[in-house]
Amino acid sequence: MAESGRKISALDDPRIPPGIEIPASKSGRISYRSWHLPLDYENLTLRKGLDFLSIVSASQYQIPEIIRWTEGKDSHLVRKFFYGGVDLLAHDCIHLLLGRGLLTKDEAFVIGYTMGSTQRLETLNKEIFAYIAGHYYPNAYRMDSESQRVFLDATHLGQLSQCRPLDEVDFGPFMDCPLQDLRSRLAVPVKFLNAYYQSIERIRYPMDPASIRSSTPDPGGQTWIFPKENSQSSLSELAQNAENSLNQSDYPNPQSLESIRHICEAALLKHQSDLQIQHEIAEQCFQEIFKICGPEHPVVQQDIELQPWVGFFQKCATNLKQVSDQLMCTDHHNHWELAGPGLEARSYVHALLNRGNSPVDRAFCRGFYDGSSDDKSSYATQLKLDFLSRIGSTLDGPYSDSMKSAYRDGVHLAFVSDCHPMQSVRFDSIAGLPISMVRRQLNLAVPILIEYQNLSPQ
Repeated sequence: MAESGRKISALDDPRIPPGIEIPASKSGRISYRSWHLPLDYENLTLRKGLDFLSIVSASQYQIPEIIRWTEGKDSHLVRKFFYGGVDLLAHDCIHLLLGRGLLTKDEAFVIGYTMGSTQRLETLNKEIFAYIAGHYYPNAYRMDSESQRVFLDATHLGQLSQCRPLDEVDFGPFMDCPLQDLRSRLAVPVKFLNAYYQSIERIRYPMDPASIRSSTPDPGGQTWIFPKENSQSSLSELAQNAENSLNQSDYPNPQSLESIRHICEAALLKHQSDLQIQHEIAEQCFQEIFKICGPEHPVVQQDIELQPWVGFFQKCATNLKQVSDQLMCTDHHNHWELAGPGLEARSYVHALLNRGNSPVDRAFCRGFYDGSSDDKSSYATQLKLDFLSRIGSTLDGPYSDSMKSAYRDGVHLAFVSDCHPMQSVRFDSIAGLPISMVRRQLNLAVPILIEYQNLSPQ
């Protein structure tokens, strides 16, 4: 046993990987708060990583019942609504894959990424899970508002990464596989994750150990330009180049206004119907949670009266209607592609995101622009995408599967980013500034955009 108050290493316990030192508590034990295996320990096998985790990990019977119901592999609530349920062994393996410790933000990220990797989540699944984790989980497991934000980010990153659905992986055959090889087999994008850890989460929470230690330090620091880009080029110069290119490749608009209105109304009705089904499932979910927690729980009686799930659905329903109204523009276009005084909004966004005029680039930039608003909703996103896909009347042309995927990716990345909402930016007031300075002012996280392009080369 190590002496109280000092750091312990492999010399004290062979389960600790070489090079790692962990502070011991006064009793000489390792606290779960101190445990972490960095992403760069990539040659360690999964078995040795689990051995290291066994120093502090909890056994199955210690997991609170409500967590088994909302996260467990065999829970009918998970199969029906939350998705991504795994057993404790798989959950521990995912901690190792993602390079996360055991603090609340770490747990939030692991849960969110696992759920996102299923590719089945909607806004409501995420928001209701975050609400339950913030109001019903026991103190040691409860997600505060910051952890809920990390959880939501992780769901988007899981959807973006296109890795294997982690809830379907049998980790048993991979016990002697190095973590680097296992991440490669499962398509877990290490550089992409590290870009989020380094350029978004670490900057957002600079004092939180979970956020600080998750990223591999970048000696170059935050960057505001893309490779082979001149940092002194002005935003207006790059936007003008983008506008010329976009105008030359715009797709003709064949649809009549009446046809557009009919399709938009049909899409809205379909989404409202789907929303009602989700509403009913969510209400059932809360009723189950109330039974698990019991009437003595401080939040149960309050929520039975206030019915918080109703608020989630009212917000989504309102958002759908607003989006439907915005899509019905008399000239077939929205602000995104309107030519007014100065350059078009889309030209500035293409310049900021360093994207060209291909159909996929167009879809990605439009998605980022739409997703950067403060009122983020997957239901609104899907309505817009259905509208774009079925009408084919935008200047982007008919939306292929690859364009739909790029649009969703743009929305996801905008949600994760802490950048200013693009709809509220007065581009003409900053157009003369160098592109690097504009991105810095708008807090546009370039590293994760670069790694996304490397992840999904078009």
